[in-house]
Amino acid sequence: MENIHVEPSVAKEVALFFCNAVGADLRKRGILPRTINTAKALLGEGYSKEEIFKVIDWTILTKPNIYSLEYIRVTMEDTLARVERMETSSLHKKLAKEATLIAESEVKEFEYNEGRNEGKLEKLNTQSSFGKKRNFDLPW
Repeated sequence: MENIHVEPSVAKEVALFFCNAVGADLRKRGILPRTINTAKALLGEGYSKEEIFKVIDWTILTKPNIYSLEYIRVTMEDTLARVERMETSSLHKKLAKEATLIAESEVKEFEYNEGRNEGKLEKLNTQSSFGKKRNFDLPW
């Protein structure tokens, strides 16, 4: 395992984010230093700050009685995979829904325009230049 340099300010930011999310009393002795050390360990394992924030949010939503960042550290890999699957599936559903709406609107617009144009041709008693039937033989 390679040695990853961890910025102390980033570790402190992660620790404060966690403490604020769980409502930890920072006046109690040892809570913040212990949480910062765990955040350094998480960052040292190669996880980004954004990934850690996602996992903290997800874990607090699913298990509201978490009081230690160490639990996040232990379950980080599984929880991150679950969160990314959820984001991917919701993104696919959203894109599929948008594509369906666009296709439906295009079909409705085509049907509307097709009917309008046929009415105009009948009213003017003309034929489209693209729809003309031509009777001629090719020379070959």
